[in-house]
Amino acid sequence: MTTVGQTMIGAVPTFWVETGRDTLAATLVFRAGMVDETLTTRGWIHVLEHLALHDRESGTLHVNGSVGLLTTRFDVHGPVHEVVAALAGIADWLANPVLDRLDHEARVLRAEADLRQVGEVGAALPWRYGAAGPGLAGYGEFGLNNVDPDRLRPLLGRLFTAGNAALVLDGPPPDGLTMPLAGGERHPLPTAHSCAQTLPLGYVIRSGITLSGDLPRTDAAMLVPMVLREHLHRTLREEAGGAYAPWAHYEAVDADRAIAFVGSDLAAHLRPTVVSQVVEDLARLSSGDGLEELLNHVRAGYLQAIRDPYNLVGLAMGSAAASLHGRPISSTLQERIDEVAAVTVTELADHVAMFHSSLLLGVEGKVSWPATIPMAQMPTRPLERSRRFRLRAYPQAPERLVVSETSLQLGQVGTELGAQTVEYAAVAAVLAVPDGGRQLIDRDGWGLTVEPTFWRDGARAVRELDARLPPAAYVRLPERTTVPQPDLPTLGTHVLGYLTVPWIYLPVSLVVALLIIAGFVAMRFTSGQPALIILLIAMTIGGHRWVVREYRRRQRQ
Repeated sequence: MTTVGQTMIGAVPTFWVETGRDTLAATLVFRAGMVDETLTTRGWIHVLEHLALHDRESGTLHVNGSVGLLTTRFDVHGPVHEVVAALAGIADWLANPVLDRLDHEARVLRAEADLRQVGEVGAALPWRYGAAGPGLAGYGEFGLNNVDPDRLRPLLGRLFTAGNAALVLDGPPPDGLTMPLAGGERHPLPTAHSCAQTLPLGYVIRSGITLSGDLPRTDAAMLVPMVLREHLHRTLREEAGGAYAPWAHYEAVDADRAIAFVGSDLAAHLRPTVVSQVVEDLARLSSGDGLEELLNHVRAGYLQAIRDPYNLVGLAMGSAAASLHGRPISSTLQERIDEVAAVTVTELADHVAMFHSSLLLGVEGKVSWPATIPMAQMPTRPLERSRRFRLRAYPQAPERLVVSETSLQLGQVGTELGAQTVEYAAVAAVLAVPDGGRQLIDRDGWGLTVEPTFWRDGARAVRELDARLPPAAYVRLPERTTVPQPDLPTLGTHVLGYLTVPWIYLPVSLVVALLIIAGFVAMRFTSGQPALIILLIAMTIGGHRWVVREYRRRQRQ
């Protein structure tokens, strides 16, 4: 039975399995990932990974790197002596970095970001974690705009050290293998903090359907997305003929918790019923109904996969990850098989129930939505009495921008709708462009955008906002090719709009009525004056009622 070998290469714990290959595959993995960044430094670890691997690939040596939520990997495969030299070179660079290519690689990654779309998993995580921790997977690498060598070196010294690393090999460690990393300590996994919200909750995605739920890091939890994917395959594809490729994913987010994901594409005929169907199915599976056959089917496939000789290195990788995360290590393949085989239907049902109770459900906009699950909305609060700015399209557009001492608000005066609010103390980043545009993003992922061209005295609004926010929160973005401009009404429409504002209409109409009456008096047209006065007053009151109704209708839009 396959056993994971374990030793130390220098100060780096090393795990391997014997595959019998003539070449050597190696992965140097660090307990450093997106969760160790902030919104303003997002992308710093990625650019370090690029720099460390620059110019190391050859015809027979293949290298790659990746930054995940919790770890960063450097993968090398090729002839043994070339892998040994490449690993030593990567480790030496991390201990003694040369950062003269930093600007170049940052530009490369910004160009790559323009072509890359956030996947279903990345798009789902911010709805649960906001703009911090695991939620950063759903955001762009804004930190590439403010990276510099003096800020990267402390990051290297803290995260990319021997004490924070593990090495995985698909064969025994070869002679001459060294790991000249700097000394350091294990960097513990930060706890993933969810946003304050009541679940289940829905949100809108580009296409298809995505379900995710919060689970403990157990063997049963690891099987949950596989079981649910199999269920969607049977119900949405085989029975309903409305899906092609249901998918599943399991992602650890800290030392104790993981998020299970499952989703699918959707045909149009499923849109009216799919949400109600999957929610009902989750409730049924949570009771164990129909779960045993799904478990047996999925478990058989998983056990076959981990027994495959081509996948045995995954056992060593799992041991390395467990070591870095401070979790128990499975040292043999049989131990891993026994752990998965021990999962019961009752245990799995309990985990599906946890998934159901913590459900976040993303659906495309055309899908029918049940009233039992609310859609996520930015929290609101009453509009503060502080410095207010009107849109240039006022009064056709009645919103106000409020720059107070503690928050930025966007809302309407005289309504119960409340104002969207970002507290300065909760700001995760301020995206700033040279023309004055600002986007504030708070730690829960909600944001407000200020385009000075849209507001009267908009430049002053931006100056007042900048004076209240910490400089460290700013990400200075490149200049935009075009500056957004508001869609302004014509002059006539603009003037008439003012007459549909109640507190403008009433005094204007009264003045007009009085002038008409005064004119008749001055011209000595005395006959019919009482009737004329009554008619003018009635028209003024009736007009005012219509203006109030129209104003309120416009505010509700």
